[in-house]
Amino acid sequence: MDDGRADGMAAEREAQFASGQPGSGGTPMAEPEVSAVLEALLFAAPKPLSLQEIRKALQEAVEEHLEGDAATDEDDAVEAAPSTIPDWAMALAAISKEDLRHRLEELARAYRLDLRRGFQLVEVAEGFQLVTKPAMAIWLQALLEDRKKGLLTRAALETLAIIAYRQPVTRADVEEVRGVSVDGVMRTLLEKGLIRILGKSDLPGRPMLYETGPLFLEHFGLRSVQDLPAYMELSRAAVRTESKAAEWMGNEASTGKEEEGRDES
Repeated sequence: MDDGRADGMAAEREAQFASGQPGSGGTPMAEPEVSAVLEALLFAAPKPLSLQEIRKALQEAVEEHLEGDAATDEDDAVEAAPSTIPDWAMALAAISKEDLRHRLEELARAYRLDLRRGFQLVEVAEGFQLVTKPAMAIWLQALLEDRKKGLLTRAALETLAIIAYRQPVTRADVEEVRGVSVDGVMRTLLEKGLIRILGKSDLPGRPMLYETGPLFLEHFGLRSVQDLPAYMELSRAAVRTESKAAEWMGNEASTGKEEEGRDES
């Protein structure tokens, strides 16, 4: 696009806004930065957003704007005019997955390099989410102190690890590895949404099969189960961080023997 044509389109758009042509709700649809739109969607979302979910939200926003224009024209009893949706908004609604991923990766890089920001954009649980930077943890501990009451016990973490690495598994499979009953622990993990029922096994009695769910990926900062650390890597990390893990679980005083001796719920 040559400079003359670009200037002409910009002038036409400014004239449209200045004339007060209504958008949804009777207000002009001003052009924001694309990054600002994406940032607003990610900030408002209660969970990671996939590329498809972001594209759907953008498309629905434009469709609602078009419906708002049609309703305004009908209420005013005037002949329906061409849509006041500007070209930039239509292009944003039609953005491809490749272009959207590129823009999100650029946004993530900008957040990561900006030391003035306390949050970052990460790809987790097959989507994108705004989260606080790890360096901010010390400033958030007091604010989130009450959440420690809902942290998982060692027994629950062990059961969850078995399911994560061996999924899909039956309850009997988990109990064979742990050597104790896991009824209460499995119920807790299901209630928390960390695991889910996949279906029924072909084994005699058709026992239920369990697997980890999206919340598991989100909770542990994983894009997919393929991002789980290798078994040997996990073993070495467990030795180095045992005391830190106990503190994180809010259960430093408990011992492995105590956990094995009873069914945690």
